[in-house]
Amino acid sequence: MRNTALCLALWVLPIACAGGPSGIAGETVSSGTTRLAPPVGSWQLVSFARSNDAVAPEVTLILQQDGSIAGSGGCNGYFATWSLGQGQSSLGPIGATRRMCEPDIMDVEMRYFDALSKVAGWLPADAGILLVDEAGDALLRFRSQ
Repeated sequence: MRNTALCLALWVLPIACAGGPSGIAGETVSSGTTRLAPPVGSWQLVSFARSNDAVAPEVTLILQQDGSIAGSGGCNGYFATWSLGQGQSSLGPIGATRRMCEPDIMDVEMRYFDALSKVAGWLPADAGILLVDEAGDALLRFRSQ
């Protein structure tokens, strides 16, 4: 019941309410009567959803039509895959380079990678997107780059 209400109230993609097989990252999916395409493009992290802490502008996310993702965690480049599947979205294991940077930058990057590892879907947001966990709670807020 909570998932149904969340889908109707927030236009959640296949996080909790996909009605049929969608399968590939580039496929447009339905949410209620609205059809939303995956958020393919370049995104810049604005904030961690539960915090208003400033985030370095170097934290980026690039979503490709084929379901691959890449970007910068602020210090290291990273890559993974993302699939929009039946009932939920899933983010594959994250690979990253292994440079060391200043401690405050490394702290933001570790928090970012930790939040990314919990991503189960996305929502459209003001001029951007929110990445959300399995419960539909916001993890990361991005704006279009």
